[in-house]
Amino acid sequence: MTETLFFYSYAYDKKNHADRKNYPDGSPVTIMLTESPAKVQETKFQGISFETDNKRELVYGTLNLKIDGKKILSRSKEFLAMQKKPLAQGTPVKGFYLDKSNPILDRETGKETGLYPALPVEA
Repeated sequence: MTETLFFYSYAYDKKNHADRKNYPDGSPVTIMLTESPAKVQETKFQGISFETDNKRELVYGTLNLKIDGKKILSRSKEFLAMQKKPLAQGTPVKGFYLDKSNPILDRETGKETGLYPALPVEA
């Protein structure tokens, strides 16, 4: 089991975040993590420079953080503090692993999404 994951991005529903009437505190924030860091590599093809990446090869996980049983929301002081010191893509995040025995399912189809929950490693 890998005990270090890598930061990929913050994710939240931007439409709900913008809807202050129905979502005054914003929408739930999910932290996207990967098992290996995302890489971009420059290459040439027929004399033209291109960039390639390994995004299709990455295994993604989701980390949903809660404080006092409530999800962190996109307009919360906690998320604003996280954004003041944003992690760079590929930053190691120690103490978490992807639970591959419990894939995340699509709510409508019931099919696997290719995502796994990120869980803390038990001490």
